[in-house]
Amino acid sequence: LAETTASFPPTASPAAVPAGPAAGPGEGPQGRRGSGNVPVLAVALGLLLVLVAVLATVGAVRLGRETDRADRLEAELGRARADLAAVHDDLDAIRAQLADITGKLPPDVAALVEKVRRSVVTVEVAGGVGAGFAIEVEELPQGYRTAVLTSEHVVHEATLNRGLPVRVTVGIRTYRARLGDWDRANDLALLFVPAELPPLPMASEQGHEADVGDFVVAIGSPFGLDLSTTVGVISKLFARVIQTDAAINPGNSGGPLLNRFGEVLGINTFTLRGARGLGFALRIERVCEELVRC
Repeated sequence: LAETTASFPPTASPAAVPAGPAAGPGEGPQGRRGSGNVPVLAVALGLLLVLVAVLATVGAVRLGRETDRADRLEAELGRARADLAAVHDDLDAIRAQLADITGKLPPDVAALVEKVRRSVVTVEVAGGVGAGFAIEVEELPQGYRTAVLTSEHVVHEATLNRGLPVRVTVGIRTYRARLGDWDRANDLALLFVPAELPPLPMASEQGHEADVGDFVVAIGSPFGLDLSTTVGVISKLFARVIQTDAAINPGNSGGPLLNRFGEVLGINTFTLRGARGLGFALRIERVCEELVRC
Protein backbone atom coordinates (compact mmCIF):
# COMPACT_ATOMS: atom_id res chain seq x y z
CA LEU A 1 0.00 0.00 0.00
CA ALA A 2 1.22 3.23 -0.69
CA GLU A 3 1.87 5.10 2.38
CA THR A 4 -0.53 7.98 2.39
CA THR A 5 -0.04 10.76 4.71
CA ALA A 6 -3.17 12.70 5.40
CA SER A 7 -2.65 16.28 6.00
CA PHE A 8 -5.03 17.70 8.61
CA PRO A 9 -5.27 21.34 9.45
CA PRO A 10 -3.63 22.16 12.71
CA THR A 11 -5.93 21.99 15.58
CA ALA A 12 -6.71 25.54 16.79
CA SER A 13 -6.51 26.35 20.42
CA PRO A 14 -9.88 26.83 21.92
CA ALA A 15 -10.73 30.57 22.07
CA ALA A 16 -11.04 32.14 25.46
CA VAL A 17 -14.68 32.59 26.25
CA PRO A 18 -15.31 35.82 28.11
CA ALA A 19 -16.79 35.27 31.48
CA GLY A 20 -19.24 38.09 31.00
CA PRO A 21 -20.11 40.98 28.81
CA ALA A 22 -17.29 43.15 27.83
CA ALA A 23 -16.62 46.08 30.11
CA GLY A 24 -17.87 49.26 28.62
CA PRO A 25 -16.03 52.54 28.59
CA GLY A 26 -15.49 54.05 31.96
CA GLU A 27 -16.27 50.87 33.77
CA GLY A 28 -13.86 49.05 35.88
CA PRO A 29 -13.04 48.83 39.52
CA GLN A 30 -13.60 52.56 40.15
CA GLY A 31 -16.95 52.52 38.32
CA ARG A 32 -18.12 49.75 40.51
CA ARG A 33 -17.15 51.71 43.66
CA GLY A 34 -19.13 54.78 42.43
CA SER A 35 -22.31 52.84 42.00
CA GLY A 36 -21.87 51.53 45.51
CA ASN A 37 -22.13 55.13 47.02
CA VAL A 38 -25.73 55.68 45.89
CA PRO A 39 -27.33 53.86 48.85
CA VAL A 40 -25.13 55.84 51.28
CA LEU A 41 -26.30 59.19 49.87
CA ALA A 42 -29.89 58.08 50.02
CA VAL A 43 -29.49 57.09 53.64
CA ALA A 44 -27.81 60.43 54.47
CA LEU A 45 -30.57 62.35 52.73
CA GLY A 46 -33.18 60.39 54.62
CA LEU A 47 -31.46 61.11 57.92
CA LEU A 48 -31.29 64.80 57.04
CA LEU A 49 -35.00 64.88 56.28
CA VAL A 50 -35.72 63.12 59.56
CA LEU A 51 -33.54 65.65 61.41
CA VAL A 52 -35.34 68.55 59.73
CA ALA A 53 -38.68 67.04 60.65
CA VAL A 54 -37.56 66.57 64.26
CA LEU A 55 -36.29 70.15 64.49
CA ALA A 56 -39.51 71.46 62.95
CA THR A 57 -41.52 69.50 65.51
CA VAL A 58 -39.39 70.80 68.38
CA GLY A 59 -39.72 74.35 67.02
CA ALA A 60 -43.47 74.02 66.73
CA VAL A 61 -43.69 72.76 70.33
CA ARG A 62 -41.52 75.64 71.53
CA LEU A 63 -43.55 78.17 69.56
CA GLY A 64 -46.72 76.80 71.06
CA ARG A 65 -45.29 77.11 74.56
CA GLU A 66 -44.10 80.69 73.93
CA THR A 67 -47.50 81.58 72.49
CA ASP A 68 -49.21 80.20 75.58
CA ARG A 69 -46.81 82.14 77.77
CA ALA A 70 -47.47 85.36 75.83
CA ASP A 71 -51.22 84.80 76.19
CA ARG A 72 -50.85 84.33 79.94
CA LEU A 73 -48.71 87.48 80.24
CA GLU A 74 -51.23 89.46 78.21
CA ALA A 75 -54.04 88.25 80.44
CA GLU A 76 -52.06 89.19 83.56
CA LEU A 77 -51.30 92.61 82.06
CA GLY A 78 -55.00 93.13 81.36
CA ARG A 79 -55.84 92.32 84.97
CA ALA A 80 -53.09 94.66 86.18
CA ARG A 81 -54.48 97.47 84.01
CA ALA A 82 -57.95 96.89 85.39
CA ASP A 83 -56.57 96.98 88.95
CA LEU A 84 -54.66 100.20 88.17
CA ALA A 85 -57.79 101.82 86.74
CA ALA A 86 -59.67 100.88 89.91
CA VAL A 87 -56.88 102.43 92.01
CA HIS A 88 -57.10 105.66 89.97
CA ASP A 89 -60.85 105.75 90.50
CA ASP A 90 -60.33 105.32 94.24
CA LEU A 91 -57.73 108.11 94.25
CA ASP A 92 -60.08 110.44 92.37
CA ALA A 93 -62.81 109.72 94.92
CA ILE A 94 -60.39 110.41 97.78
CA ARG A 95 -59.25 113.67 96.15
CA ALA A 96 -62.86 114.77 95.73
CA GLN A 97 -63.55 114.01 99.39
CA LEU A 98 -60.43 115.91 100.46
CA ALA A 99 -61.45 118.86 98.28
CA ASP A 100 -64.86 118.90 99.97
CA ILE A 101 -63.21 118.80 103.38
CA THR A 102 -60.53 121.41 102.71
CA GLY A 103 -63.05 123.66 100.99
CA LYS A 104 -64.81 124.07 104.32
CA LEU A 105 -61.65 124.80 106.30
CA PRO A 106 -60.49 128.36 107.06
CA PRO A 107 -57.97 129.64 104.47
CA ASP A 108 -54.30 130.26 105.18
CA VAL A 109 -54.74 134.04 105.20
CA ALA A 110 -51.05 134.92 105.50
CA ALA A 111 -50.12 132.74 102.51
CA LEU A 112 -53.07 134.06 100.53
CA VAL A 113 -52.15 137.71 101.11
CA GLU A 114 -48.55 137.00 100.16
CA LYS A 115 -49.79 135.36 96.97
CA VAL A 116 -51.88 138.35 95.82
CA ARG A 117 -49.95 141.32 97.25
CA ARG A 118 -48.53 142.32 93.84
CA SER A 119 -52.01 142.24 92.28
CA VAL A 120 -54.03 144.34 94.76
CA VAL A 121 -53.57 148.14 94.58
CA THR A 122 -54.63 151.35 96.30
CA VAL A 123 -56.50 153.82 94.10
CA GLU A 124 -56.57 157.57 94.86
CA VAL A 125 -58.56 160.30 93.10
CA ALA A 126 -59.07 163.86 94.39
CA GLY A 127 -58.43 162.87 97.97
CA GLY A 128 -60.68 159.80 97.88
CA VAL A 129 -59.20 156.36 98.47
CA GLY A 130 -60.28 152.93 97.35
CA ALA A 131 -58.80 149.70 96.07
CA GLY A 132 -58.48 147.72 92.88
CA PHE A 133 -56.82 144.62 91.45
CA ALA A 134 -55.19 143.49 88.23
CA ILE A 135 -57.27 141.52 85.74
CA GLU A 136 -56.70 139.92 82.35
CA VAL A 137 -58.07 141.79 79.30
CA GLU A 138 -57.72 141.18 75.59
CA GLU A 139 -56.21 144.56 74.65
CA LEU A 140 -54.21 147.29 76.40
CA PRO A 141 -53.59 150.86 75.26
CA GLN A 142 -50.14 151.52 73.90
CA GLY A 143 -47.63 152.19 76.66
CA TYR A 144 -49.67 150.41 79.37
CA ARG A 145 -49.01 146.92 80.66
CA THR A 146 -51.80 146.08 83.12
CA ALA A 147 -55.57 146.60 83.47
CA VAL A 148 -56.86 147.33 86.97
CA LEU A 149 -60.48 146.86 87.98
CA THR A 150 -62.08 149.07 90.64
CA SER A 151 -65.46 150.45 91.64
CA GLU A 152 -66.84 153.39 89.67
CA HIS A 153 -67.65 155.35 92.80
CA VAL A 154 -63.93 155.23 93.75
CA VAL A 155 -62.98 157.14 90.56
CA HIS A 156 -66.28 158.97 90.14
CA GLU A 157 -64.68 162.43 90.28
CA ALA A 158 -62.31 161.47 87.48
CA THR A 159 -65.22 160.29 85.31
CA LEU A 160 -66.74 163.76 85.73
CA ASN A 161 -63.45 165.57 85.16
CA ARG A 162 -61.02 163.62 82.98
CA GLY A 163 -58.28 166.05 83.95
CA LEU A 164 -58.14 164.76 87.51
CA PRO A 165 -55.17 162.44 88.06
CA VAL A 166 -55.78 158.85 89.09
CA ARG A 167 -52.94 157.30 91.05
CA VAL A 168 -52.37 153.62 91.69
CA THR A 169 -50.01 152.45 94.43
CA VAL A 170 -48.46 148.98 94.68
CA GLY A 171 -46.24 148.55 97.71
CA ILE A 172 -44.07 151.66 97.76
CA ARG A 173 -44.46 152.48 94.04
CA THR A 174 -47.09 154.91 92.79
CA TYR A 175 -48.09 155.17 89.12
CA ARG A 176 -50.21 157.60 87.14
CA ALA A 177 -53.12 155.58 85.76
CA ARG A 178 -55.25 156.12 82.68
CA LEU A 179 -59.01 155.96 83.11
CA GLY A 180 -60.62 153.51 80.73
CA ASP A 181 -64.30 152.53 80.43
CA TRP A 182 -66.71 152.64 83.33
CA ASP A 183 -70.22 151.47 84.13
CA ARG A 184 -72.12 153.47 86.75
CA ALA A 185 -75.09 151.13 86.80
CA ASN A 186 -72.92 148.22 87.90
CA ASP A 187 -70.38 150.37 89.79
CA LEU A 188 -67.42 149.24 87.69
CA ALA A 189 -64.43 151.10 86.24
CA LEU A 190 -61.29 150.10 84.40
CA LEU A 191 -57.85 151.67 84.79
CA PHE A 192 -54.58 151.11 82.93
CA VAL A 193 -51.15 151.36 84.52
CA PRO A 194 -47.63 151.22 83.00
CA ALA A 195 -46.43 148.65 85.56
CA GLU A 196 -46.72 144.92 84.95
CA LEU A 197 -48.85 143.36 87.68
CA PRO A 198 -49.95 139.69 87.79
CA PRO A 199 -53.70 139.41 87.06
CA LEU A 200 -55.88 137.54 89.55
CA PRO A 201 -57.78 134.52 88.19
CA MET A 202 -61.56 134.31 88.34
CA ALA A 203 -62.83 131.55 90.62
CA SER A 204 -65.49 130.37 88.16
CA GLU A 205 -62.89 129.94 85.41
CA GLN A 206 -60.92 127.67 87.76
CA GLY A 207 -63.98 125.53 88.49
CA HIS A 208 -64.58 126.95 91.99
CA GLU A 209 -68.11 128.28 92.20
CA ALA A 210 -69.20 130.33 95.21
CA ASP A 211 -71.37 128.54 97.77
CA VAL A 212 -73.10 129.61 100.97
CA GLY A 213 -70.87 128.92 103.96
CA ASP A 214 -67.59 129.14 102.03
CA PHE A 215 -64.82 131.14 103.66
CA VAL A 216 -63.92 134.36 101.87
CA VAL A 217 -61.22 137.02 102.26
CA ALA A 218 -61.81 140.71 101.51
CA ILE A 219 -58.74 142.84 100.75
CA GLY A 220 -58.63 146.60 100.29
CA SER A 221 -57.23 149.94 101.49
CA PRO A 222 -59.63 151.34 104.11
CA PHE A 223 -58.43 154.81 105.12
CA GLY A 224 -55.38 154.23 102.93
CA LEU A 225 -54.20 151.16 104.84
CA ASP A 226 -53.20 149.01 101.90
CA LEU A 227 -53.69 145.24 101.94
CA SER A 228 -56.04 145.41 104.91
CA THR A 229 -57.61 141.97 105.14
CA THR A 230 -60.81 140.64 106.68
CA VAL A 231 -62.17 137.10 106.74
CA GLY A 232 -65.75 135.88 106.73
CA VAL A 233 -68.15 133.49 105.06
CA ILE A 234 -70.67 133.78 102.27
CA SER A 235 -74.04 134.43 103.88
CA LYS A 236 -76.20 134.50 100.77
CA LEU A 237 -75.91 134.46 97.00
CA PHE A 238 -77.88 136.76 94.72
CA ALA A 239 -77.94 137.04 90.96
CA ARG A 240 -75.67 140.09 90.93
CA VAL A 241 -74.04 140.23 94.34
CA ILE A 242 -72.56 138.08 97.10
CA GLN A 243 -73.51 138.78 100.70
CA THR A 244 -70.72 138.23 103.23
CA ASP A 245 -69.98 138.96 106.85
CA ALA A 246 -66.34 139.82 106.03
CA ALA A 247 -65.92 143.42 107.18
CA ILE A 248 -66.05 145.95 104.32
CA ASN A 249 -65.06 149.48 105.34
CA PRO A 250 -64.63 152.73 103.39
CA GLY A 251 -61.59 152.14 101.23
CA ASN A 252 -62.32 148.45 100.70
CA SER A 253 -64.45 149.35 97.68
CA GLY A 254 -62.99 148.07 94.44
CA GLY A 255 -60.85 145.44 96.17
CA PRO A 256 -61.27 141.72 95.56
CA LEU A 257 -63.37 139.23 97.47
CA LEU A 258 -61.31 136.05 97.27
CA ASN A 259 -61.90 132.36 97.90
CA ARG A 260 -59.43 130.18 99.80
CA PHE A 261 -57.37 129.70 96.64
CA GLY A 262 -56.79 133.40 96.04
CA GLU A 263 -59.28 133.49 93.14
CA VAL A 264 -61.70 136.38 92.68
CA LEU A 265 -65.35 135.81 93.52
CA GLY A 266 -66.42 139.44 93.46
CA ILE A 267 -65.56 143.14 93.80
CA ASN A 268 -66.12 144.62 97.25
CA THR A 269 -68.79 147.23 96.61
CA PHE A 270 -70.83 148.43 99.57
CA THR A 271 -72.13 147.85 103.07
CA LEU A 272 -75.40 148.96 104.61
CA ARG A 273 -75.11 152.04 106.75
CA GLY A 274 -75.38 151.22 110.42
CA ALA A 275 -75.09 147.47 109.77
CA ARG A 276 -72.29 145.28 111.04
CA GLY A 277 -71.13 142.07 109.43
CA LEU A 278 -73.21 142.81 106.35
CA GLY A 279 -71.21 143.53 103.21
CA PHE A 280 -71.81 143.01 99.51
CA ALA A 281 -69.53 142.23 96.58
CA LEU A 282 -70.51 142.44 92.92
CA ARG A 283 -70.05 139.07 91.23
CA ILE A 284 -66.91 139.07 89.08
CA GLU A 285 -68.85 137.58 86.16
CA ARG A 286 -70.69 140.92 85.79
CA VAL A 287 -67.41 142.47 84.66
CA CYS A 288 -67.29 140.22 81.61
CA GLU A 289 -70.97 140.85 80.89
CA GLU A 290 -70.97 144.63 81.29
CA LEU A 291 -67.49 146.13 81.01
CA VAL A 292 -64.75 144.16 79.29
CA ARG A 293 -64.38 141.15 77.01
CA CYS A 294 -63.00 138.29 79.13
